[in-house]
Amino acid sequence: IDWTTIESYLKGYLSEDILRELSIEPEPIGTASLGQVHKAVIKSTGEIIALKIQYPHVDLAIDSDLSALKTLLKVSRLLPAGLDLSSVFEEIKIMLTQELDYIQEAETTRQYKALLQDDPRYIVPKVYPRYSGQKILATEYLEGFKADHPLIQTLSQNRRNQLATSFIDLYFKELFDWNLIQTDPHLGNYKVQIDPNGKSDRLVLLDFGATRKLN
Repeated sequence: IDWTTIESYLKGYLSEDILRELSIEPEPIGTASLGQVHKAVIKSTGEIIALKIQYPHVDLAIDSDLSALKTLLKVSRLLPAGLDLSSVFEEIKIMLTQELDYIQEAETTRQYKALLQDDPRYIVPKVYPRYSGQKILATEYLEGFKADHPLIQTLSQNRRNQLATSFIDLYFKELFDWNLIQTDPHLGNYKVQIDPNGKSDRLVLLDFGATRKLN
C-alpha cells in the first residue's frame, strides 16, 4: 500500500505529537496480507526501529475469507466427501485473530527476549510501548541476513551446522521447557547475524504473532 494511505492509518493509531517524534521511511521493508513494516528513527535518540502497521478492517475479512475457502474446497472436490474440517477452520480463525492482536504480540516478544537473554545464540528485538498499540507494533530494528542469502550459504559446513543446531535447540526449549510454541516458524521470521570472527553467529527472532501456549 502506498505511503499516503499508510500515513493516514498511522494518524489513527498514534497521536500527532508521538508521530512527530519519528522519522519514518515511506518505502516498506516488508509486506504481508495483514500489514506492512516500515523502518523509522526516534529523532531524540537516533534509535532505529521497525514499525509493523496493520491494515484497517482486515479483522472483518476473516469470516468471509474462510467461508470462501470452504466453498472453494467443496466445489473443487479436492477433499473426500463428508470430511469434517470445522475444527481445522476454527483453529485457523483463532490463529488469524491472534495475529491481529499486536498488544499480545508485544507481550510475547518481551517474554521471548527475557527467556533468551542469557543465550548468546539468539537475539530478540526490544519492544517500544510508546509507539505500539492494538494495530501497530514498534520494535528494535535488527540487521541480519536471510537464511538463503549467498553469504550464509558460503559459510563453512561447521558454522551452518551450528546455526541448524540453534534452530533445533530453540524448538526443543519451546516444546519441553517453556510450553510455548512459535507456530509460524518459516524462515521469513528469522535472520542470521554473522560473526566476523567466525565464533558466534546468532539468530535474530522476529514476529511472535502466531505463538501459542501449550496446555
